[in-house]
Amino acid sequence: MTVFKDDQDTKDYLANRYVNDKGKQVANLTNREYDEELVEQLINLSFSQFGHLSRKAIYRLIPQMEQGLSYYEACKKVGYRLNEQIGKGKQHLLPVIPADEIRNPVVIRSLSQTRKIINAIIKRYGSPAYMYIELAREMGRPYSERRDLETQYNHNRTVNDQAKEHIQELFPAMSAPRGHDILKYKLWQQQQGQCAYSLESIPAERVFEPGYAEVDHIIPYSRSFDDSNSNKVLVLSRMNQEKKNRTPYEWFGGDEHRWQKFETYVTTLKKVDKKKKSLLTKKNVDEEQEETFKSRHLNDTRYITRFIKNFIADNLQFRELDEDIKQRVFTVNGAFTSLMRKRWGFNKNREEKQFASCCGCCNHCGKSTFSL
Repeated sequence: MTVFKDDQDTKDYLANRYVNDKGKQVANLTNREYDEELVEQLINLSFSQFGHLSRKAIYRLIPQMEQGLSYYEACKKVGYRLNEQIGKGKQHLLPVIPADEIRNPVVIRSLSQTRKIINAIIKRYGSPAYMYIELAREMGRPYSERRDLETQYNHNRTVNDQAKEHIQELFPAMSAPRGHDILKYKLWQQQQGQCAYSLESIPAERVFEPGYAEVDHIIPYSRSFDDSNSNKVLVLSRMNQEKKNRTPYEWFGGDEHRWQKFETYVTTLKKVDKKKKSLLTKKNVDEEQEETFKSRHLNDTRYITRFIKNFIADNLQFRELDEDIKQRVFTVNGAFTSLMRKRWGFNKNREEKQFASCCGCCNHCGKSTFSL
């Protein structure tokens, strides 16, 4: 109704006497003549957006809505799924994102970026047989945030390269230090060469000695799902065994003298960020907080991932296969790829060609090899 240029055209349309530019009379969708009072009320309504529906879909939905059903109920009754494009089949390339149907700007940005990349790949290599989606943790964030993340990434890479050089200087036998080795050395530097829990000195020559020093999660991983470096410290192996599945405070917080000494030590660590200091000295981690920790790390990208997965599955035409396989789209959280890469000892450098291949291998393993 709001596609008309002026109110008079709208009135003529609702009165069933509208004449188009070609001089042809066009009936309204219901072929009804509405009374003037209703027309005046409709004219005064403000419509700020459009809906993208085919004529066929409108003809099917309006009778249901006239019976009192909402738009969503009407779609369900006639067999339409809201995350599908009504009246259109699957296509060789992903269609334009229906931005007016999405209220979340983060989702819109993520979908738009994903669509451009996927369509470019299809144009070059043809339709895919399967698709594994790993949602980058920075995806969908505003440009300013992504720029800050890129700056932080470049800084971290510089620090890692420096740590790698130092390791090779101190330990000539380690010609190619891996990610876990670099992490241990960085933590050792941050902690001023001391065990984070006992505060005992860890000699540089023993940092990489098997069974001597280990990387530990401050808040146990099983309780937080936090595998970030802010939740990691370097400790003597025997201290890690004594700590078990506890936080530092749960372990020795009852010893007032030891705890005060520990807090003082943490405050002196100039190279340790605020988040890590907060986790180290955290006194209470109840079940509710544990669930919050887990939800924060599991749900950051879950909504966007689900939306992208459904949009691709509903709109993209995949290559035909000899075998009958229903599911063609799989999703993997970026944290999973990161975890597997660390466990396998692969370093992270996005500018290396092998980085994308490594991520692809991790993603492909996710569905068929591991129970997530």
